[in-house]
Amino acid sequence: MITTFVLSLLPLVVLANYEECISVTPGTKMDQCCLVPSGLPKEVLEDCLETAAMNQVPNREARNSIICGYECFMRKIGVVVNQTIYIDKVEEYMAKLEPIARDSRIAAWKICFVNRLNLVAKAKMHPFLCYPFAYAVHYCVRAMVDQNCPPEYFNDTEMCRKIRAGVPFCKSPE
Repeated sequence: MITTFVLSLLPLVVLANYEECISVTPGTKMDQCCLVPSGLPKEVLEDCLETAAMNQVPNREARNSIICGYECFMRKIGVVVNQTIYIDKVEEYMAKLEPIARDSRIAAWKICFVNRLNLVAKAKMHPFLCYPFAYAVHYCVRAMVDQNCPPEYFNDTEMCRKIRAGVPFCKSPE
């Protein structure tokens, strides 16, 4: 479900300039290309997403719930607060992962840390109820993990190979 609403946010993270794009249809399992665990507390994310969904004004776009949920999540676990990414806190969470997964995740977070000013600029352009920087960071990390997925975690499908290559998702008509 999150995947559906997230697609309109893809312009927040520009990965490459390609003529082709990945078309996403209902039921697409794009979050199953790289099975490296996130290392972050899933129960906190679920709680924040549920709270954000319950607190939305009626008739608002569901994307706002996701953006607000990720802002809550990243702030609660202390890895992204306002416009700051705390790599030392990320490393604490990643410590419980096995070495290949840990190194993959930490490298992705560090790439997004380097690109944070670009993410801040793009986040400021979107009119959501909550500030979308935390979600932009989450999406950046996920994209970097997908593109640099260790072979033992990679789901080798045509779509996953495109994601790994940095081919962007097609914009959905609105």
